[in-house]
Amino acid sequence: MSKTSWSEIVSMSIPKHEPTVVSSSSKVFFSQSNNNKQFNNKKSMNITKEINKTDQKKSALKNFTTVNHQLSNSTSKINSNSSLIIPKSDSVNCVERKFYSVNVTNNQNNNVESDNKSNEVKYNKINKDDKLYSLKQEWKKEQFELKKKLITFDKLTFDPNNLNETLKYIGGVDISFDKQNPKKAIASFVVLSFPDLKVIYEDYNECIMNHPYIAGFLAFREVPHLEGMIKKLKEKQPTIFPQVILVDGNGILHQRGFGLACHLGVLLNVPTIGVAKKFLVIDGMTDDQINEIKENHLKEQHASFPLIGKSGKTHGMIYHSSSKKENFQPLFISLGHCISLETSMKIVKNCCKLYKNPEPIRQADLRSRKLIEKLANKKK
Repeated sequence: MSKTSWSEIVSMSIPKHEPTVVSSSSKVFFSQSNNNKQFNNKKSMNITKEINKTDQKKSALKNFTTVNHQLSNSTSKINSNSSLIIPKSDSVNCVERKFYSVNVTNNQNNNVESDNKSNEVKYNKINKDDKLYSLKQEWKKEQFELKKKLITFDKLTFDPNNLNETLKYIGGVDISFDKQNPKKAIASFVVLSFPDLKVIYEDYNECIMNHPYIAGFLAFREVPHLEGMIKKLKEKQPTIFPQVILVDGNGILHQRGFGLACHLGVLLNVPTIGVAKKFLVIDGMTDDQINEIKENHLKEQHASFPLIGKSGKTHGMIYHSSSKKENFQPLFISLGHCISLETSMKIVKNCCKLYKNPEPIRQADLRSRKLIEKLANKKK
C-alpha cells in the first residue's frame, strides 16, 4: 500500500467506528473512500478530534484489561502469551483498526491466585461472624425471656437477720479449665454447712466446652455443665440441698442485667449470688471510677461501696474481702435470683472470714483444680 499524505487524509470519509483488537504490532489505517468529495476545514478538525478520542480509548482499554485480569475470578484459563481481543461490532461500518495486546505473566497469575485465597479467607471469616452474630441474637432473646422470671427480693427458706440459726447449707460452684486444652474443663459443685463452713458434699463433671468465652454470654458456656449436678443432689439427697448458692460470676451486674448467677438461679429456681473477680464495665461506669472507690472507700477489710451506673441504678457492690490494705483485688457482688443485694452482702461477708474468696466458691475452685492437675498428670 502506498503512503497517504495528510491532504489525502483530509479528503477521507470517516464514519463512526469502534476499535477491533487483532495483534500487538499493527498500526492504525484509514481506507480511502469517496476521493472525489472535499471536506472543509471544520470537518478536518473533526478528524483530529476523532484521532484524539481513539488514543484515549486505547489508554482506557489498556487499564481496564490489566485490572480485569488481576481481579477476575473467572474459571477460564489464560495462557501466558494470549491476547485480550475486543471484537468489532457488526453493526458499524468501521475502517479503522487498532491493536492492543495484554500479556499475562506468571507473576500476574500468582497475584490472581493469592487474591482468590485472600477472598476465600475473608468470606469464611464473614460467614463465621454471621453465624456468631445470629447465635448472639438467639441468646439475647433467651436471656430476655428468662429475665422475666427473675426475682430480685428475698424469697428464702432462712431469716436474713438470723443467719446463724436459720441458714444450714450453702452451696458453691466453679469451673476450672485444662491449660493445654481450654475446651476441656472440670465443673465442681460443693455444699458447706453453715456457719462453720465445712464441706459436706461435693460433685464433679468432666466436660467439653461447646462455645468459646463471649462477654455477656458466660451462662450459655457454663450453665449446662453445672445444673445437672445440682439437680442430681436435689433428687437424691434433698435434705442437704443448699438454701443459697454462690456462683463464680456476675448476677445483675451485667450488660443486660442477667448474668451467670441469674441464669442458673432462674433455671433451677434456687437463690443465687454472683461473686465476680473482675469488673464488668456497664452503664457508664469506668475503671477509673473503680480505682477511685478503692482508694477512698475500701481502706479496711470488709468495707464495701455501691456500684451505681449513670442511669442511677445500683448494679451491685464492690467489696474489700482481703486482709491486705494495699494492692488488693476487690470482689464484685451482685444478686442472682430470689435474694436482695443487702442479704447477698451479709452472706458473702460471713463466708470470707479467712480468705479473699467466699469459702463455698474457694472450695469448689480448689477441688476442680486438683482434678484438672490429676488429668494432666495421667496424660504425661
